[in-house]
Amino acid sequence: MTNASHRPKGSTDKTKRKPRKEWSSTEIAFVKKNWDTMSTKDIAKHLNLSITGVRNNAKSFRLKSKGFLTDIKKTINMKSKEKICGIYGIAHKYDQKVYIGSSYDCIGRINEHMYKITKHSHINPNLNNKNPANLYFVIFDTCEDKELLNLEDQYIDKYSPFILYNINFHPPLIETIPFLDKAIANKVTKNYTVNGNCWEYNGKLKRGYGQTKVYSNGKAKSLIVHRISYYEKTGEYPKLIRHTCNNKACINPAHLISGSNKENSQDYVDIINKKVENAWILHRGDREMVTKEMGWKPSKNKKYSLNIYRYIKTLDLYAKYPDIAKPIRISKAQKKRIGSRGPRRDLVLHTTVNCWTCVEEFIDMDKHMWQCDSCDRKRIATKSSMKRSKKCSVCQEVCTTQPSPFIT
Repeated sequence: MTNASHRPKGSTDKTKRKPRKEWSSTEIAFVKKNWDTMSTKDIAKHLNLSITGVRNNAKSFRLKSKGFLTDIKKTINMKSKEKICGIYGIAHKYDQKVYIGSSYDCIGRINEHMYKITKHSHINPNLNNKNPANLYFVIFDTCEDKELLNLEDQYIDKYSPFILYNINFHPPLIETIPFLDKAIANKVTKNYTVNGNCWEYNGKLKRGYGQTKVYSNGKAKSLIVHRISYYEKTGEYPKLIRHTCNNKACINPAHLISGSNKENSQDYVDIINKKVENAWILHRGDREMVTKEMGWKPSKNKKYSLNIYRYIKTLDLYAKYPDIAKPIRISKAQKKRIGSRGPRRDLVLHTTVNCWTCVEEFIDMDKHMWQCDSCDRKRIATKSSMKRSKKCSVCQEVCTTQPSPFIT
């Protein structure tokens, strides 16, 4: 290396400048040879130079930017509420490496990644220790939901592994078929226990899914058992297979269908919604018990999670189950009037007032469930308000003098 310690012409700084290291022909040849297969950080480390120095000198050699930089369609504004279905990238400002993924909601998916990175709980060790301030987010391509997985593999295969943070790569189907055939020959899919209509795998489970290790030609490969079962029946091996029975351990091919990321996510949402609804019915709308049943963390200064109100609104639980009492806010004056004896309960069960019969008593103050004798319509009201009411508005055209909300 040669030294150049002179100052630029016209510089007012007369202090002695540190000698600049200029690249030798061996270093230049090394950079040109490995530019497309190694990251800028790895090259700088190998040559004991700075990343900025490598990058600036690469421009003087007219070397192209790293592959993924030329394919970026646009950068993402994380404050945007736009739903982008396509291939996204999480790139590093200095490493010039990228993590490639796909989602029907790219911004939402990246936010999930960033939350795990900040908590140091990301499953990918290459991203887990990165400083979030040095990451930026890009879109490579947009497409339909059903094309996501194939397009993601195309972009991952396009770039060298040296510039990718990804750790899981889908091998070509030609390499996987010998292991699938070997697993079928070993009757892996016959090791199950019948539970209703489901065939639950008896072997090792990982994240709820049956898993087995298959050996072929001196090589070993881990396979998911329900994917083997689907291949055995259909002869196809899609990127994603869904369970219609919502049982991860099930390997019954009649319960397996191919699908997309969006459909798979919706399956999970449906499972959670069903669990919340069942817990709501079981505990009669008791928010504290529903919170414990779902395993949620109680909100600040509350005995239950405020997350339940989102499900009440989404699933419309008040309208679906009118017989479950909606909580009534009690003012300080009412609490003082009630005192230690608790809310008043009038013994009015089976009492009939103006064609309305009380079918259920509530503990929330003095309101009860009333049912019309003619049309079975229901409403929630106090006994005194029912005395002021006239006939049911469905049976007769005359409405109540002081109408209260009807439950249909």
